[in-house]
Amino acid sequence: MAIDTVNDLLARLGALLGLGALQFDEQGALGLNIDGRLTLGIQYDPNRERVLIYADLGALPAGPLQTTLLIRMLQVSLFGRLTAGGALGLAPDLDPEKPLRIVLWKAMDVAALDLPALEQGLRQFIDAIDDWQEALPEWTEGAILEEPGAVNFAFDPAMGIRV
Repeated sequence: MAIDTVNDLLARLGALLGLGALQFDEQGALGLNIDGRLTLGIQYDPNRERVLIYADLGALPAGPLQTTLLIRMLQVSLFGRLTAGGALGLAPDLDPEKPLRIVLWKAMDVAALDLPALEQGLRQFIDAIDDWQEALPEWTEGAILEEPGAVNFAFDPAMGIRV
């Protein structure tokens, strides 16, 4: 069973990092606190035999910059750039009166997963979270992050990407 394979990898990763044996709970979920500064959600998807890694990046701000922020987030995450191969999404807060939450997520196929791939995937994902946690406050205050190459391309549906 694929979840057993992933639990074995998580246990080995936990031992490697000095965290003890990590494993999914009965719902196939695991929360991983990184240095007390962020929490990763790790979820097993049995229907597609993949592992989902996700992190809450904060509330989607209301106001005049919301549309600009959403457009900018889509631009810089095209084809997995600045997302460690993952994607950005919006999720409802547990309190329906609160704003939507910005979520960074990534899927990893169990069939292609081994310990080095899991460790590298998590490290790259954590680096992407750090980048977004730095950029989002600037964007919500009206500044535009000038990441080299972030939006200096055009997409032509007939021809693909032109650089």
